[in-house]
Amino acid sequence: MMGANGGRLGWSALLQFSTGAEPEVPEEEGEGGASWPVRFIAVVGVILAIIALLQGWETLEHHAKHGLPANLMPAINSMFSELAALGFIGVLLGYVVKLGFVGVVSVHIFGDEETLLEAFEWLHTKFFEVAILYFLIIMGLLLKTVRDNHELHQKIKEADTDGDGDVTPSEFITHFGSLQERSWLTTLLSGNLGATHGDTYLLTRRFVDKYGLSRDFDPVLYLEATAAKSLRNLADVSPWLWLIYLIPLAILQLLKISHDVPGDDDHAEMAGFYLSNPIVMVVIFLVEVLAIAMVCYLYAKMASIKSLLRPQIERSAEESLEYLSPSLYEGGAIEEFSKGPLVAMTNAFATLLGSHGEAHNEHHELFGKAGHKGPELFLQLLKGTLWLLVGGPIFCFPCIVFVDIRHMALHGPTRVVTLELLLFGAYGSSFVVAILWVVPAVFALHTLATSFEGFKQDDAVIKGYGRASPAHAEHH
Repeated sequence: MMGANGGRLGWSALLQFSTGAEPEVPEEEGEGGASWPVRFIAVVGVILAIIALLQGWETLEHHAKHGLPANLMPAINSMFSELAALGFIGVLLGYVVKLGFVGVVSVHIFGDEETLLEAFEWLHTKFFEVAILYFLIIMGLLLKTVRDNHELHQKIKEADTDGDGDVTPSEFITHFGSLQERSWLTTLLSGNLGATHGDTYLLTRRFVDKYGLSRDFDPVLYLEATAAKSLRNLADVSPWLWLIYLIPLAILQLLKISHDVPGDDDHAEMAGFYLSNPIVMVVIFLVEVLAIAMVCYLYAKMASIKSLLRPQIERSAEESLEYLSPSLYEGGAIEEFSKGPLVAMTNAFATLLGSHGEAHNEHHELFGKAGHKGPELFLQLLKGTLWLLVGGPIFCFPCIVFVDIRHMALHGPTRVVTLELLLFGAYGSSFVVAILWVVPAVFALHTLATSFEGFKQDDAVIKGYGRASPAHAEHH
């Protein structure tokens, strides 16, 4: 008796001394849970777990900064800075909630203190989930860039066996595939929607020849530098991007509050509701059409420009490759391209976002009114589209699909809940497909379409020389 109760009284006295709290009367065994020493160990375990997570984060950041190419460091630093800002904002919002202001407003508007507080916490959590998934995708694009560039370097090294910089037709076919560009059907069936290594090699080879770059210029380093600049732009997230979710989120949250579910729907009370609500269905349809249309437009635009920039090649009588000018410079090519819907849409976006530029060469003309600001415009559009796509799985699966599954597990399947599960499951899956397959292809094509010919990036050329000085790079 003395051992158990005495131990509890000892811990109670320690707590009273350290906090000033009134001592509690010891409870009988079995009523108060574990003993105080066990509780103390549990609390210590939680603290150690947090410390371990912090150490894991530091280790991840260290490996990212020291294990990836130096040219990608600006993009990596930008991502970690944005994530740190998210953590700070989360702490700040937590203090805002504790001040009690949100509860007071909730009482005046909704009649109780908890509704707006739960809605606030739910929205903050979803915002954080969207941002985390967005940056994970950016990290995925970065890692894919590293892998693709490594594979390109290996293929160039294997194809150019004698090191003279020339690749024979047979070597090209062996290591890069067909001499001709893939058709749209072949591209879709291959599963690789982006550019092939053969496309990239031809673009880099023409780039080196056109600008008279010396043999010590490394096109892979150049591509890393141009991709890093684009990734840094994508990682620089403006708070105004959240306005994309303003109307859909406001409608969704008001509907949840009307069903007394301002926070997470743990009891599946709204299962089947979304399918039967016309407002939700209209909003979902509009978001789906906008997101898919934007992805298709960005992909078609970048793929078309890449095709126009790809040098044409032929076999010579001496069994060597003859590098001809891209079809961009053929008579009437720009005029025909400018008459199409892709340029018309580009002009509309340039006007909407105030990105009018000047066309200093044929390459700039492919971006319509955006001109030399075309690359910047398309990064803005890609960022907004990706931000919209990320919201699909974040809001669709946890808020609707998983709720329907929980309802079916508790109460059995019903026609409405089953149809809602299938519809929103397909809806969220379409966004996942776009994120995993189309967005990486768009980014890779954007890198090629805005790094060569008329969009030579001098700062990236310097990095393409590795340790060479700026004066040396500019001289060449």
